[in-house]
Amino acid sequence: MGRNTAKHESGNLPCMGRFARKVKKGLLTINRVLSSFIVRETLILFEVERRRRTYILLTLSVVWAVIIFVLCTMPSSGLPQLNIPHSDKIAHFGFFLVQSALLSLLLNFRTRMSYARIVFLSTLMAFVYGGFIEILQVCFFNRTGELYDLIADVLGGLLGAMAYPVVLRLFQKW
Repeated sequence: MGRNTAKHESGNLPCMGRFARKVKKGLLTINRVLSSFIVRETLILFEVERRRRTYILLTLSVVWAVIIFVLCTMPSSGLPQLNIPHSDKIAHFGFFLVQSALLSLLLNFRTRMSYARIVFLSTLMAFVYGGFIEILQVCFFNRTGELYDLIADVLGGLLGAMAYPVVLRLFQKW
C-alpha cells in the first residue's frame, strides 16, 4: 500500500493536511450547532402550540363550568319544560360528561399523569363540583338538590374522563 492510502491512528488519511482537518472539524461543529438550533426551535414551536392548546382548553373548561353553574342555579320556572322522563338527569349527565372530558384533556396536556389518575381526578372533580352545586341549590337558590342529580353528575364525569383518549385523537387532528 502506498503512503497516501494508509490510515492514521485518528482515522484521518495522512495526506489530509492540517487545513483540511480544521475545515472538517469546523464543518462538524457547524453541523452540531445547526442541529441543536433546529431541535431547540422545534421544541419552542412545540411548547408554543402546547400552551395555545392549554389556554384554549382552560378557557373552554372555565366557560363550561360557568354555564353549568348558571343553568343549575336558575329557577325551575326559567328552564324549558321537556316531556322527556328524567330530562334533568340527562342534562346533568351531559353537562358533566363535557366538563370532565375538557378537564381530562387539560390534565393530559399539562401533566404527565397516568390515564387512571386522570380518570380518578376528573371524576372526583365532577363529584365535588356537582355536590357543591346541589348544596347551593338547597341553601341559596330555592331549588331542591337531589341525590340522583349528583349520581348523574358523577356518571357523566366518569364517562367523560374515560372517553378522553377518543376526544384527544379528535383534538390532535384539529
